[in-house]
Amino acid sequence: MSKLILACPYGNISKALTKWLRENHPEIDIITPDPFPFKLEKLADLLKDPHVRYFVNACGPGSEKDSYDQVHTFYSANVMGVVNQLEMVRRFNPGCRYLCLGSIYENTSKSPYASSKRMSRDAVKTYRDVHGLYALQATLGFTEYYGRAPEYLSKRI
Repeated sequence: MSKLILACPYGNISKALTKWLRENHPEIDIITPDPFPFKLEKLADLLKDPHVRYFVNACGPGSEKDSYDQVHTFYSANVMGVVNQLEMVRRFNPGCRYLCLGSIYENTSKSPYASSKRMSRDAVKTYRDVHGLYALQATLGFTEYYGRAPEYLSKRI
């Protein structure tokens, strides 16, 4: 049975992804390590399992608005968190497929949140190019922005 590590399983995106995977790919065992605090030693142990084939990083410390008051937190989580995860994949399971989820803000804003997401995207590309990892950054375009006009916000069901 293939295994997937899902970092930060508590957000809406992670919950939707988990539900979809369980419905459409029940053969994949989803591992959700506790992200508070996220221990690199534990991640290394998980990645040593040869059945771990996928790693999805859905981490994000909060909203774009919060990033102005918590710059260090956002850079630590979004940049160094991704670098640490990629380094663990490189060292312990280089055949693992890594996916880092970003957001549309990285292309539309100058906030600390957006900047940290752009930097994490660059880290993913660097690890892919330099170390040959199967590593991708996906930009999610359906996330909400606190400053958008109501006519552009999605209607939640």
